[in-house]
Amino acid sequence: MKYFARSIWVSAVLVTVGSLTTVWGCHIGSASATQSASTTPQQVGKLRFPKLAPRAGYIIGRAVLEDGTPVPQFHITAAGFNGKFDSFLNNKLDGPQIRKSQTTLVKGDGANGRYAIPVTDEALFYQIRCQAAFKFHGVDYMLDLWPTDNLVDDTSEGSFRGYSKGGIVRDFVLKMDGALRPGHKAALYPDHRTNLDYVASEATAYFGGEIYCDCAYGANYLYNDFPAGSIVTLTLTSTGPRVDGLPARTITRSSPAAYSLHFFGIPFAAYTASAQITEPNGTIHPVRISEKFPLGSGFTWQASAPVEWAPLASNPSIIVATTIYLTK
Repeated sequence: MKYFARSIWVSAVLVTVGSLTTVWGCHIGSASATQSASTTPQQVGKLRFPKLAPRAGYIIGRAVLEDGTPVPQFHITAAGFNGKFDSFLNNKLDGPQIRKSQTTLVKGDGANGRYAIPVTDEALFYQIRCQAAFKFHGVDYMLDLWPTDNLVDDTSEGSFRGYSKGGIVRDFVLKMDGALRPGHKAALYPDHRTNLDYVASEATAYFGGEIYCDCAYGANYLYNDFPAGSIVTLTLTSTGPRVDGLPARTITRSSPAAYSLHFFGIPFAAYTASAQITEPNGTIHPVRISEKFPLGSGFTWQASAPVEWAPLASNPSIIVATTIYLTK
């Protein structure tokens, strides 16, 4: 089965800035030998972005996959104020002036990892967002990309990108594997939760998807069948590439046993799920699993089950896996 296909978009506002070979300059690991001595790289995980000079009246930048491959097609939206900005107010808009200012909104498409969006207003921008469209399991999804400056897109202190008249640069990486969105700290947003401490907002704290495990089926419910403090381990064995075409890897996540379990920051890919539970004394037991509702037709407990993804009906931008059911 073919699981993914990149979308086809036509750029409406891109400005030609040279060939991909001469203007891209994103390298894996250490700096490339072709990088000029005057270039100041920005470290982005395993990626290194050569410094990109701003262009007056434009928002420009780059968008890549986690391995540095340019994103073929993507979309940029930006918002700002064309009112007064006082740099002595610690990167805040002047209170009275913000009420008089008007909002400036611009958007455009990028291709082959580059974008250049013209801005006619002299505006101060607080949001520049990048999204890429992919087809996964026959359904179109729009995925947010991580901004390399790791700034939150809002009007809080420190979030302003600068004036468009001087030009603004913002680069993006499509992250999915356990990556937190800007403004979220791992200490406050762990990559797993149980029903005892889950809050819905955590589903949007991570890039990637959420897998929900329901443990409240079987003769005595999974979390009642084993001693307190037992740990459930979910293993996702990849059976196909990720939605962005990169190779998927096997993922293992663990959580204390509970009524329900939530795992965040899972790359969108085809997986087969299996599980086990470990008692506090170290004894390990296999766990039976199903992707089908235990009380529905055609249901059987199995040693493993396929994982499928779907957008939430209430918020299509949040993509979660179909429920995984676990029992003793």
